[in-house]
Amino acid sequence: MFFVFALEFASIDTSRAFFRAESRVSRDLAVLTANRTSGGLVVDAFSGTGARAVRYATDLDCRVVANEPNLDSGLFENVRGLRVETRHEDATELLRSIKADVVDADSFGLSFDVGAAVAAANDRGIVLLATTGAAAAGAGGPAGRRAMLARLGATAGTPHNEIGLRILAGRAVASAAQAGDALVPLWCLYSPHGPVFRVAGRVFRRRKSAARDLFHRYYRFVDDARPLDWDSLGAASGNVSGPLWTGPLHDRDTLADMTWDARDRGWLGGGVLEKTLTLMSAEVKDPALDAVPLAFSLDHVARLAGVRTPPRDDFARALQTRGFRAAPTHLDRKALRTTAPLDACVRLASECYRSSSSSA
Repeated sequence: MFFVFALEFASIDTSRAFFRAESRVSRDLAVLTANRTSGGLVVDAFSGTGARAVRYATDLDCRVVANEPNLDSGLFENVRGLRVETRHEDATELLRSIKADVVDADSFGLSFDVGAAVAAANDRGIVLLATTGAAAAGAGGPAGRRAMLARLGATAGTPHNEIGLRILAGRAVASAAQAGDALVPLWCLYSPHGPVFRVAGRVFRRRKSAARDLFHRYYRFVDDARPLDWDSLGAASGNVSGPLWTGPLHDRDTLADMTWDARDRGWLGGGVLEKTLTLMSAEVKDPALDAVPLAFSLDHVARLAGVRTPPRDDFARALQTRGFRAAPTHLDRKALRTTAPLDACVRLASECYRSSSSSA
């Protein structure tokens, strides 16, 4: 396969190493996020063909170190003529020996050291993390849960895509806190191809007080869909997942800045990037939803109610008329983030179904 970027003028050969054209939106978001720093050095620790390194080098004013152990990936040829230094080292060893303004650890599977990636970022630097595969959401049975526990230090009581995002974000926050630093998640993106779980965060060095506050406030557990503190674990009654990040999935100001940047670059126009940014922004538009750790699948709500799945927007309006807050989520077209408890959602689904049936 030969892929030509629609942006700028760069073309690269992607036939010699693993490459996902579907991850274009994540590369867009990575560039927009990296542009929130003052420039400097970008490290692409798992470069593969060099697709992300090429985007950084052509879309930003920065230096790039692109690392790929596979000498036959085509990386060197793809970045020739660009401001990119190529390395062919073990990614973890590289991360332990370098400091950068942007650290991009877009790995395959659960195969990288989150702590090493976080430690490689400069003060106020950006870290971009990714895990792939259903095991990152707690799927795959006992083997998948063991893999998640070994790599990310957490487990999922029930497989859930948002659990995967929050465990990865939590691992990053905890890694920073162990060094007396703070990491604030900027956005968390789930993509069904793969599936892929991505987290972007900003690191603040030597912020012990802020690190402690962030850690203790948001590094907790989820009991079914309810947040659970460490000292309340003995009272857990459902499927406990964690420890994980229970704070907002995205930073409002960062998303606003990224949206303006994308508009200035001419990247918006009704495509996937604009739809993704719009949904991510909608998830955190209402501060009342910041404390809601998991979105509800309306398919799951409908199954419990024994009815057809209600339309998302209609159900959100019905929740709002009853005093609850509700917002869509990028995780699933048939899911909502809401302050309503699950049992209230189930009752409402039954009511809405009876109402629509009687008026038919």
